Amino acid sequence: MLYTLSRKLIAVPLILISLFYTTFLTASTPSPVLNITTINDYIDENIKDNYNFFGLANYYGKIRVFILHEDTLISISETPYFLHQKDKLIIAGRYKALVIASTSSTVSFSKEKLIFHNNNEISQNFYADESISGRIIVKSNLTSADGSLYNLKYWHLWSPLKYLSNFTEKLFVGLNDNVTKNWAINIIFFAFLFKFFFIPIEILLSRSKRKVAYIKNHIKPLLSDVTARKTGAEAHDELMKIYREAGVTPFYTLRPLIYTIFPMPFLIAIFNVLGDSYQLSDQSFWWINDLAYPDSIYKLSFEIPLMGNSLHLLPVFMLLISTMSALLHSSQNAKLSILINQKVNIFLLGALFSIIFYPFPAALILFWVSTTIFGSILQQFIKND
Repeated sequence: MLYTLSRKLIAVPLILISLFYTTFLTASTPSPVLNITTINDYIDENIKDNYNFFGLANYYGKIRVFILHEDTLISISETPYFLHQKDKLIIAGRYKALVIASTSSTVSFSKEKLIFHNNNEISQNFYADESISGRIIVKSNLTSADGSLYNLKYWHLWSPLKYLSNFTEKLFVGLNDNVTKNWAINIIFFAFLFKFFFIPIEILLSRSKRKVAYIKNHIKPLLSDVTARKTGAEAHDELMKIYREAGVTPFYTLRPLIYTIFPMPFLIAIFNVLGDSYQLSDQSFWWINDLAYPDSIYKLSFEIPLMGNSLHLLPVFMLLISTMSALLHSSQNAKLSILINQKVNIFLLGALFSIIFYPFPAALILFWVSTTIFGSILQQFIKND
């Protein structure tokens, strides 16, 4: 009897402790409860990236709203959409998304605000106890095991580019976890791997450009002579004869474009990964305070259209490197006038990219600067191939 009493005396405190511990755990990680009338404020505070992006980078500060209906992700905007019983409402920002159970209502999204409707009219009054329960997810943490929610990652991309972006993200994260152990170093190393992987394409591109320059030097005087002497069908026949004898078509100058376009899907995937990776938040490197945002070093008292109101150092490096690449550019088969045009085009292209990417996150520009540097070094090895 004493043994039984002892067991009871021990069991009671253990049960109480267990109940207290369970209650404590539940209380420490509550699921968010959102009142319909204040949900937009909650979204602004917890989902939206409130950094003031400029230009094309303004994309990162946008909110998108989706309906998860029978494993299908549907993007909604101003057109009202009725939520069915098993539907989920998803409000997605740059890094995070809020997943809300069905509200049995009609919703729309206009001017960055979520609107709930009732009988096709905007509902103004809600009962005090009417609330929405939801949970916040980090999009970078989603895997295929999350089902249709996995489609939130790179949702705006064409399916093949979406698959390529997911593969690139796994490779990028794997390299950091197992090799570099530093996100900024990882970006630079990733840029090196990108250039190294495409060395064969760079060689083919270099050969194609030299071949185009060689052919252009030989047939341009002949073409000019024909157009000066003849017109109409007779001129066309002679021009086509010159192209045939040279073994090319009138579109031969577009041949290098094929090799230029080939790496583009990989670049698109890499840029999407670097722009959407939550892991890069709060990661610093030298003067860069946060790789997820522009490397601002000085606040300006005025705003430059499409570029913002602060001075960024990485785009300046980007422009300087492009300028050096233009000055060092050479071609054995090109005439001086053509070579000058090539140098000018390289400089203008670099200047254009420096302006376009000026307000973008530092991670993207660090990758671009690194690829430009590695590309310039590579050109010194293959220019005489």
